Amino acid sequence: MGFFESDIVQEEAKKLFTDYQELMKLGSDYGKFDREGKKNVYKKNGITYGSL
Repeated sequence: MGFFESDIVQEEAKKLFTDYQELMKLGSDYGKFDREGKKNVYKKNGITYGSL
């Protein structure tokens, strides 16, 4: 069995792809958020937002 045929690798790849899709959706919606909405996105993702 090759590395990429492993069930664990396949499962992780699916998770990564799902996360990627969610981040792309969030990125496309980000500009629609008001200031507080953007702060909430940062807080949810553990990012410090400085002077927003």
